Amino acid sequence: LRVLDTDARAGALCVKALAQLGDERAIEPIARLLAGTDEALRREAVVALKTLAGGALPEAARARAAAALREAGAAAAPVAPVPPQAPVASTSTPPPSTTRHTPSRAATPTPASRGSSGPPAPSAPGATPPSAPGLAPSPSGAHAPFDFQRLEPGTLLVERYRVVRRIGGGGFGSVYLVEDAAVNEEVVLKVLSPQLSLDELMIRRFVQELRLSRRITHRNVIRIHDLLDLRGAHAISMEYFPGRDLGAVLRAEGPLPVARVLGIASQVVDGLAAAHELGIVHRDIKPANLLVDGHDLVKIVDFGLASMGEGARTRLTQNGILVGTPEYIAPEQIRGGAVDGRTDLYSLGVVLYELLTGRQPFRGPNAVNVLFQHLEPNVPTLREVVPGIPVELDQLVMRCLAPEPAGRPQDAKALLGLLARAA
Repeated sequence: LRVLDTDARAGALCVKALAQLGDERAIEPIARLLAGTDEALRREAVVALKTLAGGALPEAARARAAAALREAGAAAAPVAPVPPQAPVASTSTPPPSTTRHTPSRAATPTPASRGSSGPPAPSAPGATPPSAPGLAPSPSGAHAPFDFQRLEPGTLLVERYRVVRRIGGGGFGSVYLVEDAAVNEEVVLKVLSPQLSLDELMIRRFVQELRLSRRITHRNVIRIHDLLDLRGAHAISMEYFPGRDLGAVLRAEGPLPVARVLGIASQVVDGLAAAHELGIVHRDIKPANLLVDGHDLVKIVDFGLASMGEGARTRLTQNGILVGTPEYIAPEQIRGGAVDGRTDLYSLGVVLYELLTGRQPFRGPNAVNVLFQHLEPNVPTLREVVPGIPVELDQLVMRCLAPEPAGRPQDAKALLGLLARAA
């Protein structure tokens, strides 16, 4: 799935492999390819979905594959009952940085959005769909939905946002730099894929990201603007910050100098302090969610997993999948316990360890193995890995990694003081 999203040259081979693997998590990513412009890839997607629709998946999953084919105008094999001896679910581990959801085909209430209307009602069978701003002309002169995963530069969305370029993406959809004609400035659109837009839980998470994040006004936190209905997908508009995530910095430069790490850490903690004062816990602090520019100004992104703090319990998805990233998740999140600001400080401790040593403190062959390491830690100190690291900084990071919240700095302001002393 990761290669499918990042390497177009391997797309056809990935689709064939996903069909053979027969995991229901492949249905939505493959279905998105049906709206693309690569004819060879679309043909492979049709074949793969037919394989999945007629395979040994749960009936609901096979029905989703068949429905995707019907929407694309391709015939699907009938959804037959699963033989009793056939496996009905994959036992593979989800990718560590994603959360698995099962999209619902039920009607989804459309959240209110600024300057856009809800999606049109379904047409009667055989009727010609009406023209709408969110549709693009096809060669036949009819209108076809945008491929929101690969919008071309210059594409105009809801008569307001003109695409400049695609700047990222993942399992949830794609991220674009766009020009907002209403305010004459560049902003970022985080677009949920059309298939996932049918998932009520995912839409609620988007609404939650907007509701919580708009309350945080701080120079070290990306500013969220609006939830939008793009007539075919939903998106969040947010501040554009021209920087790289810390994961990319680590891959390019390796371990960072102590002084630079202290400067980055202080900004992250300052931004977290502003969120924590509002009772908001991020719950997914990791290098990919920390952006830095050429002057090492830091911005925290993606409060989409955030929850209100004050002892709030860790939320699970409807499918019981833990929300967070295994390499950076706090022990209390794994146990389903109470989360508060100290949960974010633990994850930041993992990030600091990685920035200073170039290695993650918790690593393993799969997500389950990594999660157990958080619960029964045996992490070497920073000075055991990199002898020249100052003692106070070593103690500070290891204190953040305390398995129990009581052993960590008790809030972001306390950690700021410790960072100042270490500096």
